[in-house]
Amino acid sequence: MKLIVDLSSHFKLSLGTEHIAVAYLDLALGKNEFPAEKYAVVAVTCLWVAAKFYEIDPNIPFLGDLQKAATTRGCRRLSECTIIDCEQRLLKALDWNLNVTPAAAFVNLLFFQGVVFSSDRLSSGQAPSPTLAEEVHRKAADFLARSLEGTNTSHHPGRNRVRVPAI
Repeated sequence: MKLIVDLSSHFKLSLGTEHIAVAYLDLALGKNEFPAEKYAVVAVTCLWVAAKFYEIDPNIPFLGDLQKAATTRGCRRLSECTIIDCEQRLLKALDWNLNVTPAAAFVNLLFFQGVVFSSDRLSSGQAPSPTLAEEVHRKAADFLARSLEGTNTSHHPGRNRVRVPAI
């Protein structure tokens, strides 16, 4: 999972893409169709598939750029064919069902619905206190970090960073 987080950060992909990639990885590894020595290739492929599904076109990393970035992060040299073959196996393992809803989608929905923004007004007409908005943001970040703790990827480290929408 660290590889997904690092590559997502490198390519400035959205939090949703990162979470969907982890969800794909969790589902794929749960099917026991990939040997342990292929986990890094599967992780890279999950991020690439998630980016193609979730990002707008200019943000989708080119396959060659993804290969190079993964290689600099300790992956063995990956060929385009290896990632494309893994993509086909991944899609088959997921039964072509790419419609997953990660925890980040719920947090984004709440924030886009206007949950405690500085421009919000309480029923009394007053603005919420800045500490309330900060507390909601902190709890959202904690929720997102904890949402990844239950994955099948037992080798993943704790989260070092979580991005939530700005208030």
